[in-house]
Amino acid sequence: GAADGARACLAALRGGARRWVRPAAAAALLALAAAWSRPAPLDWLRLWSFRPREVADLKRFFARAARPGDLVCGLPNFNWALRPGLRDCEPFELAAAEGRATGFYAPDAPASRFAYPCRLRDVRYAVVTRIHLLGLFRFPGVPLSFLEMERAGWRLVFDDRTFKVYENPRFGAAPQPGVRILEEPLYYRLAQEEAAAAGRPGLVAFARARLAEAAPEPGP
Repeated sequence: GAADGARACLAALRGGARRWVRPAAAAALLALAAAWSRPAPLDWLRLWSFRPREVADLKRFFARAARPGDLVCGLPNFNWALRPGLRDCEPFELAAAEGRATGFYAPDAPASRFAYPCRLRDVRYAVVTRIHLLGLFRFPGVPLSFLEMERAGWRLVFDDRTFKVYENPRFGAAPQPGVRILEEPLYYRLAQEEAAAAGRPGLVAFARARLAEAAPEPGP
C-alpha cells in the first residue's frame, strides 16, 4: 500500500500536476518529520501488542518454557523479537499451509513460499492478542485454525493481559478441555461456515456447541 501510494505521488509529480501538488507533498513530509521528532504517547500501542515491556515479558516466558527451534504462530509486530532462537509464522501462513485461502495466500500455497513448515501440527505455541479479537479472526481461513486449537484443547500457558499463549498438546502440554480462544459468537459462526465448506462435520458440531454455550438463557 505504501509503495503504491509513493508510485502514485511520483506519477503525479512527473505528469505535470497542479502547482499545489509539490508544496502539499513537501508540507506533508515536514509534518511527518515533526511528528516523529518529538515523544508521542505510547499507551495506544498496548492495543497492537508491541510495546517494549510487554514484548520483553513475552520473550522471558519463551526463554523459560520453549525449546530452541520451536515454532510460534504470532504476528509480525512482535515475531521479530523471538528470533533467532525460535521460528515463527503468521496465522495467514498457517491457514494457507492447511489448504485455506486467506486473502494473502492462495489455498495449498507451495511449501517453498514459507520459511518453515507451518501446518497446525508443526506449531508448538500460538500467541493471541487483542488485534485477533478486534478483527484478525474475521480473515478467511484464520478462524478455523483457531477453532481446531480449541477442539484439541491447546492449553493457556501465559496471559499478561496483552498476550495469551496457547501450547499444542502434541508437544507434551496436558490438554485443557473447555479452553476458549475465539471467544466471540461471530468468530464461532465464521469458523463453523469454514468448517462446513471444508467438509469438517466434527468441527461444525464443535462450533455449534460453542455457540450454544454462548447463547443467553431463554426467558420464562
